[in-house]
Amino acid sequence: MAPARQDTPAQSIHALDVIGRLKIGILMNLIQRVQDLLLRPRSTWLAIEQESTDLTALYKDYLVYLAAIPAIAGFLGMSLVGVGAFGVNVRIPIADGLAHMVVGYLVSLGMVYVIGVIVNALAPQFDAEPNL
Repeated sequence: MAPARQDTPAQSIHALDVIGRLKIGILMNLIQRVQDLLLRPRSTWLAIEQESTDLTALYKDYLVYLAAIPAIAGFLGMSLVGVGAFGVNVRIPIADGLAHMVVGYLVSLGMVYVIGVIVNALAPQFDAEPNL
């Protein structure tokens, strides 16, 4: 049996650096796509129509990041800032806020899939091609 290969610290740091650069690249592409959708929707949707992307890539490249935005914002707003009215400020405890954030994030991921299945099933009714 061959001994297990040991990476040197430099190799480990290099691997983490490569992974970090990939994540930054994906986030920059996501930011650019959102800007394009907001500023040039017609041309962006035409470009998206020509793309061939599978469900896994959509989740990995877009949805995991976009679904985190409302979950994190909800946690920050409800647990750290709080909600106030008429001079009374109420905050959710940190542990409850974290649990709510995780559940909200997972529900967002699941609901996007459910809505996608529904849209895919309704596509023939609108002369569109089901491609989920």
